[in-house]
Amino acid sequence: MADESRMHRLHVGDVVAYDDPSDWPPVHMEGPITAFANEECSYVECNFGDHGTKVLTEDEVKRVA
Repeated sequence: MADESRMHRLHVGDVVAYDDPSDWPPVHMEGPITAFANEECSYVECNFGDHGTKVLTEDEVKRVA
């Protein structure tokens, strides 16, 4: 299994942030990348704790410093 994203900017274990626009105000979530969801590694699976696990694109998340 790959441990690095297609663009080599995200790795399994990196903590990322995502703002879910489906609610107002948008819900801010942070959590680690737990896996990649496809062979090209452009979709990441993130565990956001109480908000559950979400599969997002590389462009939807930002790495938290």
